[in-house]
Amino acid sequence: MKSHNVRMTPEELAKIESLPGMTPAQDDKWIELAQQAVSGKLPVFYAHIPIGALVPFDLDYRPDLHPLGQMLLEEATEKAERGEFTFPVVYQRGYWFIVSGDYPMLFSAVNGRPDIVGCYVLGEISHPQVENVQRVKPEDVRQILGL
Repeated sequence: MKSHNVRMTPEELAKIESLPGMTPAQDDKWIELAQQAVSGKLPVFYAHIPIGALVPFDLDYRPDLHPLGQMLLEEATEKAERGEFTFPVVYQRGYWFIVSGDYPMLFSAVNGRPDIVGCYVLGEISHPQVENVQRVKPEDVRQILGL
């Protein structure tokens, strides 16, 4: 049940990280891999990842416990329901794919329980249940990373 229908302004979004509990831990591994991908030293792939194999980097980060975080999660869910998907940039660590930045998408996907989530993967993929693996063109990596 939706408690409101308010959209956040860019100014409000920019303030979120200054609020207590609204800043996830920094993932230095993701940053390192992203830098390698931008420089062309690491391949990037688009793939369908099983929802159960996606885990947050910061296990203690809970945006769903903050009113503004709840708004972001509701917005992410509404976008997905309209078919407006975002594709998180993840990396594989053993069996798992680590989500470092797109927590609203991850929480929304977990709540909606799709079987798979389209993701961009930094580096090679060795998971037996990943499907539809497509290599990303090096010239598209910067845009995928939001640069």
